[in-house]
Amino acid sequence: MLGSTRILMANGRYRDVSSLLIGEHVYTGTGVPKRVLDIARKKTSISDDIVTIKHNGWYDVTVCNGNTKVLMFDSYSKKPSWMFANTIASSSKEYFTLPCKQKSEHAKIDFAYELGFIIGAYLRIGGLRNFPEIRFVYDAGSDIGNLITKYVATVYKCHPVTNTFGHRIQLAFFNKYLWNKLSGCGTFAERKIPTVLMQETIEFTSGVNCGIVKSGHTGLPRLSKSVYEMLYWSSLHSYTPMCYGQLPIDFDKVVYETCPGQVLMMDKSTETMYTLHIEEDVPFVANNMLISSS
Repeated sequence: MLGSTRILMANGRYRDVSSLLIGEHVYTGTGVPKRVLDIARKKTSISDDIVTIKHNGWYDVTVCNGNTKVLMFDSYSKKPSWMFANTIASSSKEYFTLPCKQKSEHAKIDFAYELGFIIGAYLRIGGLRNFPEIRFVYDAGSDIGNLITKYVATVYKCHPVTNTFGHRIQLAFFNKYLWNKLSGCGTFAERKIPTVLMQETIEFTSGVNCGIVKSGHTGLPRLSKSVYEMLYWSSLHSYTPMCYGQLPIDFDKVVYETCPGQVLMMDKSTETMYTLHIEEDVPFVANNMLISSS
């Protein structure tokens, strides 16, 4: 894998494979965190196959060695199969296996869904002004403002000042508790859920997912990579699907979540590639694909 490939860590964050350290724990195909035993870094030769893959469950392409093993599903036999990347058909739609769901069972917080929704909407269309002002800006054709107003009133007992600018509507809330909660989400380009809140319940993560999704339409406003990753995380910890075309397949009493994708290009070039070896040789999650560590 290229060094920019994002690995799902045990804490729910995604990290570049190039920044991983031996001994850290990653999310695995079984949902049980496992330790990284080794990280190999190697320059490929001009004779090596370099495969570029794109599937619906990730915002970017994945570039890997041709001998990287990926868990796939045969749409005819409905069976899981480990396939080398350079043997995945490039002329047809294939089904890639997504990470398994992980249900949170931590202590509940009050108004979990409502708070999650507010934070999800903030990640996409919100902004902090001078303390304690929070603004949400959205298209006038959307009903997201009504939902934000309703949930902020429920959780924080405050109402917005509303302004309209052409086809845009701005909601301004003035509440120090909400401001402090949202300030932990980081800067615009790297917005994420604060780590302490990532241990919350299904209701909270469902709210985050819905808040992100309902804050836009037809792909606008665009999501940053970090918000995409929060969308994926919230799907893994709730009942919501991760992507368009997601298809559950039941095999041998196990339900596998799959999504469509395909090989975009196969080339021969020299690249610096990373290979992970995981405790017990279990598969790990790279760009939301299941990759064999053996």
